[in-house]
Amino acid sequence: VKIVLLGSSGVGKTSIIQRCLRQQFNFEQEPTTNVGFEQFFLKNQEELVRVELWDTAGQEKYAEMLPLYYKNASGSIVVFDITDYSTFETAQKLLINIREQNPDCKFLLVANKLDLEDKREITVMQARNLAASQNAHYIEISAKTGQNSQDLLLYFAQKLVPQKITS
Repeated sequence: VKIVLLGSSGVGKTSIIQRCLRQQFNFEQEPTTNVGFEQFFLKNQEELVRVELWDTAGQEKYAEMLPLYYKNASGSIVVFDITDYSTFETAQKLLINIREQNPDCKFLLVANKLDLEDKREITVMQARNLAASQNAHYIEISAKTGQNSQDLLLYFAQKLVPQKITS
C-alpha cells in the first residue's frame, strides 16, 4: 500500500511521520528537500500489510514533481497548519489535483498544530466542508504533543488496508 504525505512547507509532514512511527518530535526539524520514504506494517485480521509512506517536499519549487508520487498512491494524507490559511488553500488545490490524477485514491485531510489552537485561522467547519467536498476523512492532530496522532494509522488500518487485501 502506497501512501503519500502532501502539503505546504512547514505544516509538519515529517513531524507527523516521526510522531506516528516513533513517538518522537524534533523541535529543530529541517525542511524536506526531496522525498523521504518510510516502510512499516499494519495488521489487518490475520495478515500483515506493508505500507510505504512517502514524505514529499512542500516547497513550491518541488510542486511539479508531486504528481509522480501521488499518481499510483492508494492513499494521500494532505496536511495543513491550522495557524496558516495559505496552507489550507494549498491543501484544497492538492485534493482537487490528486482527485483528477488518481480518482481511486483515498484521502485523509489532516489539520496539524492543534497545540496552537489559540492561533487558529481555519475553523473546524471550513476544514470539514473541504473534506466532505472531496470525499475525504478529516482529523485534527498535534505532531508536537501527539494528540490524535494514532488516529492516522487507525484510519489506514480500517480504510486503506482492507481495500488492498480484498481487491
